[in-house]
Amino acid sequence: MRLRNILGVLAIGAVFGIAGCGGGGGGGTTTPATKAVVTIAINKSISKLDSLKLKVTNTDGATFTNAVTLNEALASNAFMEAGIAIGDPSNLVSVGLASANGFDVAANSPIVQLNYTVSSGAPTFTVSSVPSSSTFNIVTQQSEQIILNPADFVVKVTYQ
Repeated sequence: MRLRNILGVLAIGAVFGIAGCGGGGGGGTTTPATKAVVTIAINKSISKLDSLKLKVTNTDGATFTNAVTLNEALASNAFMEAGIAIGDPSNLVSVGLASANGFDVAANSPIVQLNYTVSSGAPTFTVSSVPSSSTFNIVTQQSEQIILNPADFVVKVTYQ
């Protein structure tokens, strides 16, 4: 399927949106996106990541379908749970990632992918910590607690 809207990268905590792109030269038309693929990475390397929790909120026009682990998280068989918790609004997806043996995170290498169907427009996505705060607390296998700020995360949204 041809990409109809191009990629964007931003820091977590900011809102992302992108305008439609025309077809080829000479008056091409804009075809609405039907899917959004959201990937999340950390901009620094971390050894033996044990757990990470975050929330992804979208504006109207997108419906969460599923999530998968990528790269190091996939290779280590990290356990991931992603979905809409009971009592949460339908546009808020909670993501939890945990690994019994920990896994190494390469800087800027996506570890989580969330997939959405798009029913209208180009929805925006906001990522924040769980519980709501201005920092993310993660734990490594060496019981080292690392505090990450929203700017330490990289989110890429691809509209298709």
